[in-house]
Amino acid sequence: MGPIILGATVGWRGGENYIGDYRAPGGSTFAYFGYAVGAFVPSAGLSLNLAFKKDRERGRELDQRQLTLGPFAGIEWSSDYWRSSSLALHRCRSKKGSSLGPSGWA
Repeated sequence: MGPIILGATVGWRGGENYIGDYRAPGGSTFAYFGYAVGAFVPSAGLSLNLAFKKDRERGRELDQRQLTLGPFAGIEWSSDYWRSSSLALHRCRSKKGSSLGPSGWA
């Protein structure tokens, strides 16, 4: 069995300012696991991100995703003689099912 990483974060993005802009607090949870196969460690995981409220710009609520789910897959290679190297792919999907980012990749 390889490494298992579990975690969570909570972030405060500043609240509301004097012109009505508001940045909502948010949180993330994540779980990743890997399996050591010689010098390679393939890994997979999920991250879940939540904005507790919607942001506002000049008093108007922004149309943004409040819940995103991001699957993760990667592979790491390590050696006694060189630094470790890794390659990973992470794609986020929103609660509404539409992708984030201009090409659907975050």
